[in-house]
Amino acid sequence: MLLDNPEKGTHRSFKYLEPCYAVACILDVFHENQRLDREGKSTVTAASDCWIDNDRLRRDVFDRACRFWCYRTGLNHTYFPLSVDAVARLYHRIRKRRAEEVENFEANIEEACRKLGPCRGE
Repeated sequence: MLLDNPEKGTHRSFKYLEPCYAVACILDVFHENQRLDREGKSTVTAASDCWIDNDRLRRDVFDRACRFWCYRTGLNHTYFPLSVDAVARLYHRIRKRRAEEVENFEANIEEACRKLGPCRGE
């Protein structure tokens, strides 16, 4: 965790910056892209370079990542700590990994997010 001592006042104030929330929201977008591809509702595969190369698709990934992040943290979009470029870089790191790697990584991220819980009212 970013801030290991929950007894300190800053821990609660900066909890929304924990990396697990950022990575989890990108994984959410990636899985949504996989689902849309499986259902034939997308012309772009989840692992395509287009998601990070095309400005419209980069913005789409950013907007959906922000939405997932808000859902996970309970905060509104003004707290979202990532830029379009940061989201694109994270998506790029995830999209070409083997399914087994993504599953293992996701399990670790979900465990970290579960331990932290939502940020509502903090």
